[in-house]
Amino acid sequence: MEIEAEPTKQRVSSYLYFGSLYFITVGVLYLWGYWPRFDINILEYISLADVLKLTAYPIASTVVFILLGAAIGEFLVDRAKIPPGGGRDTAIGRFLNRFSSELGLAYVVGTGALLVFAPESKWEALLPVLIAVPIWNLAKARGVLIDILPHERTRSIVVYMLAVLPMWAYGHGRLEAFKLLEGKDYIYLAISTTDGIKVGDPNDPKTRVKYIGHVNDYVFLLLADNTTLAIVPFDKTRGLQLRRFRSADSPAPEGSNSRMQPTPKSGAADAKR
Repeated sequence: MEIEAEPTKQRVSSYLYFGSLYFITVGVLYLWGYWPRFDINILEYISLADVLKLTAYPIASTVVFILLGAAIGEFLVDRAKIPPGGGRDTAIGRFLNRFSSELGLAYVVGTGALLVFAPESKWEALLPVLIAVPIWNLAKARGVLIDILPHERTRSIVVYMLAVLPMWAYGHGRLEAFKLLEGKDYIYLAISTTDGIKVGDPNDPKTRVKYIGHVNDYVFLLLADNTTLAIVPFDKTRGLQLRRFRSADSPAPEGSNSRMQPTPKSGAADAKR
């Protein structure tokens, strides 16, 4: 029994190690999708431990929806499943076998074209899923996680989540930044509580000072001209009174209020909707 237990412990340790690296990578991708849109290298302001603190909420809320979608998709696929090779002699099967290389190339080219030319809404779901599907199929065929998740359907759902989450996190960050810059969904200062930062009429979208985020000791603000960035030490503010604006055509994404979550030094912030 001891001989069998040792390899099991080693496998668990390996999965924990690579799992930690995986979720840190996902967190960095989320930050990379959001902050560079404002020409901010956020890694200058955070440590490795801050990555999980800043990204845990939006990523966790996204995981719930990914798992739900994967479970529904797996159920529908399972009901339509046919034995391996069972559809080979059908018209569709013969077509797929004959043009498999061409279809694969078209998939890659189409996904690349979508990445380069499609509007930012591509990151809502379509592009992350298109990128994840080949990785998911390859991982399933290679038996990834089969030693700890022998049940095929459960393993398929988990592997799909792991395949789609990195690009989904990156896209989620890009979409948040895009909606802020375009004035579709953002948080703004209700009143001026920071020296040197003038807040106009909060009812006039053209004079609003937008709240980009709060990282450790700094608050990042986008001034009313929508191009000037203000980086303010939080201890130089008298708290923050924040409101959210969301246009009618901009539905709330999962975890969209993550930037309003107080960090240890932002407990005085008064977040108003």
